[in-house]
Amino acid sequence: MSAQIETLSNGLTIIVEEIPHAESVAFDLSIPGGIVLDRPELVGLSLILPELTSRGAGGLTAHQLSEAFDICGIRHSESGGHDRFTYRATLLSSHLAEALRLMSLMIRNPDFPEGDVANIKSLLLQDIASLADNPARRCMVELGKRYYPPPFNRPSMGEEQGIGGVSLSELRSDWKARFAPHGSILSVAGKCKQ
Repeated sequence: MSAQIETLSNGLTIIVEEIPHAESVAFDLSIPGGIVLDRPELVGLSLILPELTSRGAGGLTAHQLSEAFDICGIRHSESGGHDRFTYRATLLSSHLAEALRLMSLMIRNPDFPEGDVANIKSLLLQDIASLADNPARRCMVELGKRYYPPPFNRPSMGEEQGIGGVSLSELRSDWKARFAPHGSILSVAGKCKQ
């Protein structure tokens, strides 16, 4: 069966490939954004933002949100990349509506718990610091900085100064500017109705 593609009036493109014999379903939501669109002084903001959306949304704490995913057996991930934010999930098809609802809370109604920003920054800064112990990885980061033109030469792990300088208000502002349906793509494959 071929994939069905439709672009809604709000600009969201939906791609659905029904696989009737499957009992599971997977989806991937790509939202335009990422490190190449970070302001030059805040390279790495796009790595903090999706992680922060998983720390509480729609009035649910991070623990409650995680528990809601776990109860339904939904494996999910959120990430910021070079040119997009990505939200993914794999689950039994009977829980698709709940998975989409929970992801929607994270994307449309994150709580932005201020106390978690420092923890997320710390993890990202540790990753950057680990370059000192990994010459091959550091070499690839430096090669990318020199080979690609700006802003495509930005390291995928962000920059120490950029991550350190991100504030909660900047995260909220970036979320408001970028997390919109226009240009986003939701792809769904598995046991689902088209």
